Amino acid sequence: MKKRPEVVACKATFLGGSIDQMMDKKVLHEIEEYLRTHRETSFILYENYTTHQPIQAEIAEFLNKNRKPGFNQILFEFLEKKALTDSELYKKAGIDRRHFSKMRASGYRPRKKTALSLALAMELDMDELEDLLSAAGYSISYSEDRDLIVKYFVEKGIYDLFQINECLDYFREEVFKI
Repeated sequence: MKKRPEVVACKATFLGGSIDQMMDKKVLHEIEEYLRTHRETSFILYENYTTHQPIQAEIAEFLNKNRKPGFNQILFEFLEKKALTDSELYKKAGIDRRHFSKMRASGYRPRKKTALSLALAMELDMDELEDLLSAAGYSISYSEDRDLIVKYFVEKGIYDLFQINECLDYFREEVFKI
C-alpha cells in the first residue's frame, strides 16, 4: 500500500477571495526554501547595487560617449541633405501626413518597412540606408529575401518603387505602399 504524503492546510488568495487548500508538506517546504534562497539572492544583488555607486557614473559616461543620434534626427538630416520637403518625402514613401508628423517627435521608432520605404524615397545609398536603419534599431538581414531584394536595387541605384514592388511581389514578399 502506497503511503500518502503528509498534507498541510494552506490559505491561498485568488482574485481577491480567499480559498483554503490542502498542500503536500514536502512541496510547501520546497517553496519556502525557494523563496528564502531567492530573497537572499535579491538582497545580495541590491546590496551590491547600492555599494557600487561609482559604476553608475562610469556607465552614464559610456552611454554619453557611445550614443548615436536617434531615428528622427538622422531622418531629418538626410531629408535636408537630399533637399526634399516633408510632403515630397512622405508622398514618395507612401506614408500618411499624420504618421510622418509623428516622426518629428524624439523617441519615435518606425517599423522596419517604414524605415526602408523612407530610405528608398530619399534614394539613400547603402551606407546611408544602414545608418537610417541602425538609428531605428534595425539592420539589413541577409536571411530575409525582402531585405536582400531592397539591397540589390539600392546597390544598382534603382529606386523606382513600382519596379521594386513588382520584384517583391514576384518573390511573394510584402510590397511597399505607394
